Amino acid sequence: MEVIEDRMIIRVNENNIMDAANIHSISWKESHRDFCTSEFIESHSPERQLKYISDKMQKGTEFFMFVDEVPVGVVSVTNSLIEDLYILPEKARKCFG
Repeated sequence: MEVIEDRMIIRVNENNIMDAANIHSISWKESHRDFCTSEFIESHSPERQLKYISDKMQKGTEFFMFVDEVPVGVVSVTNSLIEDLYILPEKARKCFG
């Protein structure tokens, strides 16, 4: 992942979309592990989430990443509605655990 010096929120674009896809994949798997099958969980690879994010962006959804030296979270906004809020599990536990 790209190293960034300060804490900030940045827009997801073609240069950093794979970072967003990795965060989305890792966090989605962790948050759904208790109620989805293992097979379904593992199907949410970074490549699958890259397509998901790309498809939503093409339809007008904006994606942003939370950065704390490196990208640690992702959120999407569609017509002022917050969706797809995912934070890497180790960072979420640090902040909320």
